Amino acid sequence: MRLTNKINYLHLLRRNFNNWLSIGLYLYRGKWALPSNKKFLVVLRDHTRIKLWGLEINLLFSLLRKGIHINDALDCVINNRIPFKNEFDVEYNISIKGWCNEGNINNGNIFDVFLSEEYRFLNVFEMDVIDVGASIGDSPIYFALRGAKRVIALEPFPYSYSFAELNVKKK
Repeated sequence: MRLTNKINYLHLLRRNFNNWLSIGLYLYRGKWALPSNKKFLVVLRDHTRIKLWGLEINLLFSLLRKGIHINDALDCVINNRIPFKNEFDVEYNISIKGWCNEGNINNGNIFDVFLSEEYRFLNVFEMDVIDVGASIGDSPIYFALRGAKRVIALEPFPYSYSFAELNVKKK
């Protein structure tokens, strides 16, 4: 990680957390990544104390770097609520199950799919979409919200498939 990235990272920590120094020192010792299977106490600027898995804190930082407010970012990470607005200006609060399991398994790519919109370049409106490797159903839901006529999702792993089935039925 370059020095400017490290400084920006510390600036984000300082702006959002009261215990920024202890988290920063842990990051420094861990080569700028928190272990995903360990819980950490974070103290927000309003003195709210929350225990989060390392994976959740890493996801929280990626949201903060994208300019999302700390409360909205926490809502995303803790309550699985992802704000999404499609090109028709319809707003959704998407809740996807199965992307984080006991803080140490990261399934799917919901932040890249919904917040970074890595599939935005694809024109799926009124098209049939085949999603091979649908994981937990995050990308098929994204394509459906973007106006796809029909989405066929294929997922070979039973664990991910069970969550994909649950998420797609819910939407």
